[in-house]
Amino acid sequence: MRALTLAAAALVVAIWLSALSTIQAQSPDDKSSDPIIQEYLAKLPVLIERYSTNRKIRIRDIGYVIDPIAGQRIGDERFNIVSETITDGQQIKGYVLEGKFADPMEEQRKTDVYFWRPDMSFAVRRQGTQFKIVDKHLATTSRYDSEPKKYWLCAHAPMLAAGATTGTSLWFDRSERKSVIITIADVNRVERNGRTCIEVRTKWDNRHGMIDYANTYLDPANDYIAIAGESDWKKIGYFGKVDEDAPKEFRTFFDIEYAPSAEGYPLPKYIRRTTQYNGTPVLKSQDVEFLSYEKYTPSPEEFQLEKPYGLTTPAVAVVEEKPAVVPAAAPRSYWRWIVIGAGLLPAGIAFVIFLLGRLRPRRQP
Repeated sequence: MRALTLAAAALVVAIWLSALSTIQAQSPDDKSSDPIIQEYLAKLPVLIERYSTNRKIRIRDIGYVIDPIAGQRIGDERFNIVSETITDGQQIKGYVLEGKFADPMEEQRKTDVYFWRPDMSFAVRRQGTQFKIVDKHLATTSRYDSEPKKYWLCAHAPMLAAGATTGTSLWFDRSERKSVIITIADVNRVERNGRTCIEVRTKWDNRHGMIDYANTYLDPANDYIAIAGESDWKKIGYFGKVDEDAPKEFRTFFDIEYAPSAEGYPLPKYIRRTTQYNGTPVLKSQDVEFLSYEKYTPSPEEFQLEKPYGLTTPAVAVVEEKPAVVPAAAPRSYWRWIVIGAGLLPAGIAFVIFLLGRLRPRRQP
């Protein structure tokens, strides 16, 4: 009987330990090792060389009112400008050529010149007869502010991704884990607008209560260039936290249209962004038309500030180089399962005691 007791107890403990070890061995819900993602990452240097190196890009950029204030109507133009971007593959410079902003403050800053480098982003602003460096963001301390700037300048449109408040390709950048955890939740081959594409679902966690899911659609027939993106419904509050009292829940979309080129691969022609508030129709928020996308090799002086502005070009800040890979998912918490297991162990012991009571020989009267 004692041997039976020990065997039953050992069985309960073995089952509990086996369950716990299985729980601990589970991998995070991150699909970064998916073969499609690995193939995309292998193509990434080609895409950067093809679309974002030694280019001069001219666009017409029109923004529309989607959340009107006094004196505005939905669909009014917030701005209508023609701008130009030059890039050598590492540095990017963007500036407005012509056009108008409806907001007086933005109109006043229309002459700002924007610079992006891997180590920082900043702008040069005219103040009277002089110039000043403003909006400086170091990649080492505020990468989440610095990195998206290069997408605003439209030099990396084919590498756009949906998610957060601005679509960027941060989902394959491990260094961004310093401020936000971005994981790949799923990868599927789907049909969209009559064409086969890859749907990459991402999860963006800013570690302050805001989690944003989004889908990015890639074209496998053209080296996985981005063709569309859409976010889930979300509420964005102040200080990056979800505000449950926010009056409007919304989601965002973008679509990229390409045109054939003499270079043998498609070049961006349009980017169309739309927004939908819950219970309302989809509203267009921005139209970008690529007027030209030409080969151009900038001179080093075009990225320096001394001659045109009388300023000192910021020294290169040290940035830790890391491979462009998908960041690992946030560590999974196992405490819930440990608590459940701890609760099952006493229950198992109680069962053994009950079993012993049933098996104990009864005295004859």
